[in-house]
Amino acid sequence: MINLKEIFSRNFKRIFIPISIFILLIIIVQILNYRAKINNSKESIEIEDSKSYTTRNTVLSETKVDKKTNNEIVDTINNFINACNDKRIEEAYNMLSSDCKNQMFPTKKDFEDSYYNIIFKSKRQFDIQSWITKNSLYTYKVKFLDNMLSTGGKEQDSTEDYYTIVKENNVYKLNINNFIGKKDINKSEIKNNINIEVKEVYIYIDYEIYNINIYNDNLNNVLLDTRKRTDTMYVTDNKNNNYASYNYEISDTDLSISSKTSKKLNIKFSKGYNSRLTTEKLTFGDINIMSGNSKKGITIEIAI
Repeated sequence: MINLKEIFSRNFKRIFIPISIFILLIIIVQILNYRAKINNSKESIEIEDSKSYTTRNTVLSETKVDKKTNNEIVDTINNFINACNDKRIEEAYNMLSSDCKNQMFPTKKDFEDSYYNIIFKSKRQFDIQSWITKNSLYTYKVKFLDNMLSTGGKEQDSTEDYYTIVKENNVYKLNINNFIGKKDINKSEIKNNINIEVKEVYIYIDYEIYNINIYNDNLNNVLLDTRKRTDTMYVTDNKNNNYASYNYEISDTDLSISSKTSKKLNIKFSKGYNSRLTTEKLTFGDINIMSGNSKKGITIEIAI
């Protein structure tokens, strides 16, 4: 009878070594699969939490946000969007700056109706890019995408916004919905008994809105602009470029100032936000002082 022990001893190397290698390969494959599973899990968590950004290189200005500031800004934007994704509306609203609230969302319900319900109809993923850096203002372009988990892999809907980060009481706050910020001006000019005072400007990514007081100290009514042309009411930048007003948005009644009265107007101009181009002058080139059937045309320029 064949001695099994003797056979095993003779063939030990031929049998044991291949088996050992096979088992070792199985163990290595299991380890690699486990690590891949962990990495995939981390990626899924990042998508679910909507934490994503691209680069701190600024697109429209020759600057680069320093690493520490960029990380703090990214965290601020990420916290705001995740609060919106998780329906923590009050928490998100409290992250807005005072100027943003006053100008766009005076109440939490305004924010909910005019922004939250439009942008965050479903959970959103996002990418951000440093867009413009000017003084202490950091503007980032934010691209929103539908969360793939919430859409079941269907075609994604995308939208864009510009978030500007400012500091209030040493805490980062957000200006959203393309709102960059407010700048106080308080400059005025008097001519022919017409006093025009530029109080402040609200700056958006695509336009500027000026808060203006006009006082007419004449015995006759004044028409601030006839609206016969589109280039008579404009702002001028430091490169001598002119940007016309949206005068078609203003009614004739609003442009008319009665004798010895004042009027407040918000006038929009087509100047987009640019770190290199600053507004230096506001011109009203078609002012008419009315007197019966006659009128006197004047121009008023205000340095700002």
